Amino acid sequence: MPLKCKGCGKQFSVTSGTIFNSRKLSIRDYLAAIVIFINAAKGISALQLGRDLGVQYKTAFVLTHKLREAMSAATFARPTSRRSALTAGWPRIRTASANAWW
Repeated sequence: MPLKCKGCGKQFSVTSGTIFNSRKLSIRDYLAAIVIFINAAKGISALQLGRDLGVQYKTAFVLTHKLREAMSAATFARPTSRRSALTAGWPRIRTASANAWW
């Protein structure tokens, strides 16, 4: 359901600018994909995600690409005074004072 901006009059939706923009899958499928993707300890292939969700390989490939892109963008959006390492799907913050390995 598109919303309308009072200032400029352009239509937009709540998913604009997110990985859910221009989606064809249901939100339930996206959330299931996120849960499966995050809980996979060694990562998950697009083929396996497609099997788990019951979608085609191409759909699963695009979905995994979007999820990886969103995770890397979230990791690099942190302040530069901290260094982040991605471990098992969750970012772990390391401060410069706690780590002398770099």
